[in-house]
Amino acid sequence: MRRALAGFAIGVIAAHAQPVAPFAAAIVAAGGTVLLPWRRWRFCAALALGAAWGWLAVDAALASRATACPTPVDLAVRIQGLPVRQGQTLNFQGALAADAACGLTRGDGVRLSWVDAEQPLPRPGQRWALTARVRPSRAAANPHAFDYERWLTRHRIVATGYVVAGQLSVDSRDAVDDFRLRLRERIAAAGLAHGGMALALATGDGALLPPAAWARLRDTATVHLFVISGLHVGMFAALGMAFGNLLVRATPLTRRWRARGLAAAFAIISALAYATLAGWSLPVTRAATMACIGALAASVGRRMGASTGLAAALALVLAIDPLAPLDTGFWLSFLAVGALVAFFAPRGGSDKAGVGLPPQRAGFGRRWLTRIGAVVLAQAVVCVGFAPALGTFVGHFHPLSPLTNLALIPIVTLAAAPLSAGGALLLPWLPTLGEPLLGAADATLGLVLRIVELAAAAPTIAVDPRPQTLAAAGALAAAFLLPLPLGSRAAFAAAMFVVMTRAPPAPASGFEVATLDVGQGTAILVRTARHALLYDAGARYPSGFDVGDAIVTPYVRGAHGRDVTELVLSHADIDHVGGAPTVLRNLRVRGVSAGEPVAGIEARACRRGDAWLWDGVWFRTLAPARRETGNDASCVIEVAHGERRALLTGDIERTVEATLPVRPVQLLIAPHHGSRTSSTRSFVQQARPRIVVFSAGHGNRFGHPHPAVVERYRNVGAHIAATATLGAIVWRSAEPERLLAGRDDWRHWRRERRHMAQ
Repeated sequence: MRRALAGFAIGVIAAHAQPVAPFAAAIVAAGGTVLLPWRRWRFCAALALGAAWGWLAVDAALASRATACPTPVDLAVRIQGLPVRQGQTLNFQGALAADAACGLTRGDGVRLSWVDAEQPLPRPGQRWALTARVRPSRAAANPHAFDYERWLTRHRIVATGYVVAGQLSVDSRDAVDDFRLRLRERIAAAGLAHGGMALALATGDGALLPPAAWARLRDTATVHLFVISGLHVGMFAALGMAFGNLLVRATPLTRRWRARGLAAAFAIISALAYATLAGWSLPVTRAATMACIGALAASVGRRMGASTGLAAALALVLAIDPLAPLDTGFWLSFLAVGALVAFFAPRGGSDKAGVGLPPQRAGFGRRWLTRIGAVVLAQAVVCVGFAPALGTFVGHFHPLSPLTNLALIPIVTLAAAPLSAGGALLLPWLPTLGEPLLGAADATLGLVLRIVELAAAAPTIAVDPRPQTLAAAGALAAAFLLPLPLGSRAAFAAAMFVVMTRAPPAPASGFEVATLDVGQGTAILVRTARHALLYDAGARYPSGFDVGDAIVTPYVRGAHGRDVTELVLSHADIDHVGGAPTVLRNLRVRGVSAGEPVAGIEARACRRGDAWLWDGVWFRTLAPARRETGNDASCVIEVAHGERRALLTGDIERTVEATLPVRPVQLLIAPHHGSRTSSTRSFVQQARPRIVVFSAGHGNRFGHPHPAVVERYRNVGAHIAATATLGAIVWRSAEPERLLAGRDDWRHWRRERRHMAQ
């Protein structure tokens, strides 16, 4: 049974490596069905069935026929999940209740923004008649950053956009989600200093958690404590079983199987009720599934091994939701539990004895020491076994995270979580009891946040992002989990952290230019062997989305892993400097210069004639030659190693282009995103770039790059590359004819894959 469950799960996960046609998936499923009755072939049969199920799910998720809409379209949308207000912007998602224009059909998922400060928050379950500008689901493609396009595919959202106008048409409500939303509103109105953290612990809703607090939790690897986890679900299941046992003792249920069944029923009801309140996130689903499987096994007098329970939960989750492997929480949740099971499960070919340390028959004090030691050991196991996966998804490792988690887990699990959940649940009906509980939770969370802030003062350590490095770290972590002597395990753990935390490889000679995919804006990282220049930091939008936090910081940490030697802000336009304050908070930046003053940032003036040498690479400032404002104030920098040169131009226009001392370059970042007011024929003839990169948003309203500008560059033999098409673009002076593109990969959720065919 365990092998068949594992085979099905492996098949579903493997299906995400490459989608296939439904017809081929049906053939594979038929083959698996034929093999299923033979015990010897059961693993292969389950593997085939899992692969077919995964392929069909992927094909269905990518089957949308949505097309770009040049004009607003009318939509009938049923609100799903919990809407969020960020400043003056409402963000929500829903399903279409009727077919619409541009290939949108009934049941398609959409995610929309509504910029309207006076608009009341839509309620889950309501149906709204909206007029919106929409486009097919698509997002930026940058290494090391959160993959929003994968998230959209995982949640089956086929179109995104913003609302122009709308009105409520049917005021129906989703009872559970509306209750969760009312809890959020009550906690927000309670005036708690840490209400967002209390809400996250109670219901898994992180809408009230401040971005700064979220960043600190993320950087210290403690964010898992403030999303509903297995500890919380297990606590409610245990409370339900305890209540069932008390009820059994108070009633004349003499048969053991009836008593066990009643206790198990209360445990299952408690786990499922709390999972429903928490929104059935993947960690919650995994924990609730394992709790229910364990309770059912206990109700019939059998002890199910932990590995069998884990395999059953994994297979069931993937059978219900075959797109779950696209969710980071899926990997983090199952790998954490898998590490504990692999380390603590009894050896010898069977795990029917259950999981845990051998029973202790010593005195009270020794038993407590043993339990404390088990907790410390479990934290060490999770830290080591979990580290490669966490490094893959987060991109860095915090040296104090094991100690921080060790201190916070008992505080959060035994005090903050029960107080938050109890206070939130009692607040609607017994406010006189719910408010004091939430007040106690608020005080406890203040202590928790203080510990997190102290830990956050220590710098994070970048993780080498190369697949071969992470694979080696994973192999060392697996070796640590084997039943080996303590010294050998310690050696494997130490080797794993050494391998993981090496600085990412820098250019051995010359320099590297990475133009990030930041939509309509600019962010470029230039690296030499030991230095880095960050040219602009992207935008910050009214919705609260900050390119500096979401894209620039993760990329710099993952690709460079060192201090930023110089941050150059070309000029003060928001699409170039909006993310700069966050970058300055998140990264260690030694110096800042700017083409014109930027509000709130101290920077020295960038002027023609400035030059410096890093690792044999010359940096020369070509503009501005005098005090300018607006686009013409842009700081223009030439980077040269031998005869290979790159030119970063900001948003300069015709007037400045005519005064630049331009030499032929191998790489040119096109001025002003390819606007028709820049890239004059004279400038293009002087630069004669081998490759020109346009940093512009996909389908942007300005029409960048302008077709006439693109044609000018083609006429001088330049290869055309655009972040809107290729994603992030990396060019190295050592390989001047080659580009690395963020969309040039095998990931099936990339709605548009483009190779440099120009």
